[in-house]
Amino acid sequence: MTIPLPSTCESISQIESALDASTHEVRVAWIAGLKKREQSALYDLAGSADPMPLDALCGEEGEVVIHEGKNTLPLFTRFQKRFVMRSGVVQGYNHNPDWMMAFTGPGHFTCQMGEAGVFIDYTQMPTDVPEEFPALVDNDGGMRKLVFGGLEDRVRRVSRHCTIGEARKGGKSMGQWFVLMRVDQPPPV
Repeated sequence: MTIPLPSTCESISQIESALDASTHEVRVAWIAGLKKREQSALYDLAGSADPMPLDALCGEEGEVVIHEGKNTLPLFTRFQKRFVMRSGVVQGYNHNPDWMMAFTGPGHFTCQMGEAGVFIDYTQMPTDVPEEFPALVDNDGGMRKLVFGGLEDRVRRVSRHCTIGEARKGGKSMGQWFVLMRVDQPPPV
């Protein structure tokens, strides 16, 4: 089954069913090809999807769940977000090559539920991290402040494996989006 481009769809269900019927490799290849226009269209389409529960991003308590990511920045468009639930709090960080994380930091975050749904909050740091995560580093110093300072990502459900997010600072859209594809098999909806 071919996964359609968001700009060619009238509803999110067309994309959802195609993604859910595809293999992980096909899903990741699909997100890798989504340019800014398509990610923006996907975010808009996903606004009509069922609300996403906060725990859709993570697994069981203490289990690290990896999401492959593709953003709309001019450079360094591929990344991972890694999520875990610890003591009932969903938290995570942005996994990139070590050289990049040394420069920008890992961008630790917590996930919250707000009026607009799930959001990734870089202003609310976790109190501690699993040992397989990088050490906690604030998001407000050096280059970290430019990348993660004051950042909030609003996240919407696309399919069982896929979410789309919009980056926001100061409550305003930055005109940047990212798509995440969960690596493991999520629980049934």
